[in-house]
Amino acid sequence: MLDIKEHLKYLKTIISFDDLPSDLIDQIKAKGLKYLNFHDIIDKHEEDDKFIEPKPNNIYTICYTSGTTGNPKGVKISHQNIVALIQGISWYSVFSKGKDRMISFLPLAHMAERT
Repeated sequence: MLDIKEHLKYLKTIISFDDLPSDLIDQIKAKGLKYLNFHDIIDKHEEDDKFIEPKPNNIYTICYTSGTTGNPKGVKISHQNIVALIQGISWYSVFSKGKDRMISFLPLAHMAERT
Protein backbone atom coordinates (compact mmCIF):
# COMPACT_ATOMS: atom_id res chain seq x y z
CA MET A 1 0.00 0.00 0.00
CA LEU A 2 2.73 2.47 0.88
CA ASP A 3 4.37 1.99 -2.52
CA ILE A 4 2.12 4.85 -3.57
CA LYS A 5 4.71 7.25 -2.10
CA GLU A 6 6.99 6.57 -5.06
CA HIS A 7 4.23 7.74 -7.45
CA LEU A 8 3.16 10.76 -5.41
CA LYS A 9 6.33 12.73 -4.87
CA TYR A 10 4.52 15.63 -3.17
CA LEU A 11 2.70 13.44 -0.63
CA LYS A 12 3.76 14.61 2.84
CA THR A 13 0.98 13.63 5.24
CA ILE A 14 -1.59 10.85 5.56
CA ILE A 15 -4.77 11.67 7.49
CA SER A 16 -6.90 8.68 8.44
CA PHE A 17 -10.54 8.73 9.48
CA ASP A 18 -10.11 5.32 11.09
CA ASP A 19 -7.64 4.19 13.73
CA LEU A 20 -4.75 2.39 12.05
CA PRO A 21 -2.72 -0.44 13.55
CA SER A 22 0.53 0.76 15.12
CA ASP A 23 2.66 -1.32 12.71
CA LEU A 24 1.05 0.47 9.73
CA ILE A 25 1.64 3.84 11.38
CA ASP A 26 5.30 2.82 11.85
CA GLN A 27 5.51 1.96 8.13
CA ILE A 28 4.01 5.33 7.21
CA LYS A 29 6.57 7.15 9.34
CA ALA A 30 9.39 4.97 7.99
CA LYS A 31 8.50 6.26 4.49
CA GLY A 32 9.10 9.79 5.78
CA LEU A 33 5.41 10.66 5.91
CA LYS A 34 3.57 12.40 8.71
CA TYR A 35 0.55 10.51 10.11
CA LEU A 36 -2.47 12.22 11.64
CA ASN A 37 -5.77 10.84 12.84
CA PHE A 38 -8.74 12.97 11.80
CA HIS A 39 -10.35 12.77 15.25
CA ASP A 40 -7.16 14.01 16.89
CA ILE A 41 -7.19 17.00 14.56
CA ILE A 42 -10.80 17.78 15.48
CA ASP A 43 -10.10 17.38 19.21
CA LYS A 44 -7.10 19.71 18.97
CA HIS A 45 -9.17 22.28 17.08
CA GLU A 46 -11.87 22.18 19.75
CA GLU A 47 -9.21 22.67 22.42
CA ASP A 48 -7.79 25.70 20.58
CA ASP A 49 -11.36 27.02 20.25
CA LYS A 50 -10.47 29.69 17.75
CA PHE A 51 -11.87 30.13 14.29
CA ILE A 52 -9.83 31.72 11.55
CA GLU A 53 -12.10 33.15 8.91
CA PRO A 54 -11.08 31.97 5.45
CA LYS A 55 -10.02 34.47 2.83
CA PRO A 56 -11.62 34.41 -0.65
CA ASN A 57 -8.57 32.80 -2.27
CA ASN A 58 -8.08 30.10 0.40
CA ILE A 59 -8.64 26.60 -0.92
CA TYR A 60 -12.11 25.28 -0.02
CA THR A 61 -11.87 21.86 -1.63
CA ILE A 62 -10.20 19.88 -4.36
CA CYS A 63 -12.45 18.61 -7.14
CA TYR A 64 -11.03 15.65 -9.02
CA THR A 65 -11.71 15.58 -12.76
CA SER A 66 -12.13 12.51 -14.94
CA GLY A 67 -9.57 13.78 -17.40
CA THR A 68 -11.99 14.27 -20.31
CA THR A 69 -9.68 16.89 -21.85
CA GLY A 70 -6.42 15.35 -20.68
CA ASN A 71 -5.06 13.52 -17.67
CA PRO A 72 -7.21 13.24 -14.53
CA LYS A 73 -6.28 15.92 -12.01
CA GLY A 74 -7.29 17.65 -8.80
CA VAL A 75 -8.58 21.18 -9.34
CA LYS A 76 -8.26 23.62 -6.44
CA ILE A 77 -11.58 25.34 -5.68
CA SER A 78 -11.41 28.49 -3.55
CA HIS A 79 -14.03 29.93 -1.21
CA GLN A 80 -14.52 32.67 -3.78
CA ASN A 81 -15.32 30.03 -6.44
CA ILE A 82 -18.00 28.47 -4.21
CA VAL A 83 -19.60 31.83 -3.37
CA ALA A 84 -19.68 32.74 -7.08
CA LEU A 85 -21.32 29.41 -7.91
CA ILE A 86 -23.98 29.85 -5.22
CA GLN A 87 -24.60 33.41 -6.35
CA GLY A 88 -24.92 32.34 -9.98
CA ILE A 89 -27.32 29.53 -9.14
CA SER A 90 -29.46 31.87 -7.01
CA TRP A 91 -29.65 34.51 -9.76
CA TYR A 92 -30.81 32.10 -12.43
CA SER A 93 -32.73 29.63 -10.34
CA VAL A 94 -36.37 29.01 -11.08
CA PHE A 95 -36.67 27.42 -7.64
CA SER A 96 -37.62 30.36 -5.48
CA LYS A 97 -40.53 29.22 -3.34
CA GLY A 98 -38.59 26.83 -1.14
CA LYS A 99 -41.01 23.99 -1.89
CA ASP A 100 -39.80 23.20 -5.39
CA ARG A 101 -37.94 19.97 -6.10
CA MET A 102 -35.56 19.00 -8.84
CA ILE A 103 -33.84 15.92 -10.16
CA SER A 104 -30.25 16.26 -11.23
CA PHE A 105 -28.41 13.82 -13.43
CA LEU A 106 -25.01 15.19 -12.43
CA PRO A 107 -22.78 12.96 -10.30
CA LEU A 108 -22.46 13.94 -6.64
CA ALA A 109 -18.78 14.71 -7.22
CA HIS A 110 -19.74 17.49 -9.67
CA MET A 111 -19.17 20.96 -8.18
CA ALA A 112 -22.79 22.07 -8.75
CA GLU A 113 -24.01 19.04 -6.79
CA ARG A 114 -21.43 19.47 -4.04
CA THR A 115 -22.40 23.12 -3.64
